[in-house]
Amino acid sequence: MEKYPNIGLYIGNEYKFYYPKDIMYCRAEGNSTYVHFKNDYSTTSSKKLKDLESILPESLFVRIHHSFIVNLMYVSRYVNDESKVLIMSNGDKLTVSRRKRNDLLSHFIKL
Repeated sequence: MEKYPNIGLYIGNEYKFYYPKDIMYCRAEGNSTYVHFKNDYSTTSSKKLKDLESILPESLFVRIHHSFIVNLMYVSRYVNDESKVLIMSNGDKLTVSRRKRNDLLSHFIKL
C-alpha cells in the first residue's frame, strides 16, 4: 500500500494531523469544509474544498460534485437512477453531479 504524508488541518488554534486513508469524504459548506472520517468522527476546517482537493492524494480521492470529494476506498455503491447518489461504506448518501459521473466510474472496474 502506498504511503501518503499526513494532512495537517488547522482547527481552532492548532494543527491536527490525519492520515489521508482515514478520511472518508469532505463536504463543502460555504467557506468551510467538513471532513468526515472512517470512525464516524468529523471536524470542520476553515479551508475551502478546493484547497483540500489540492493536497489530497489523487490516487485516493475524487471530486464527485462541487460540494464533495470522496475517498475511493470507502465507496460502497453508486445508484444510477434519477437520484445519482454514491453510498459510502458508513451508509452516507452523497450526490454525484452528471459532469463528474464518468470521472468517478473510471476509477473502478465494471462488469
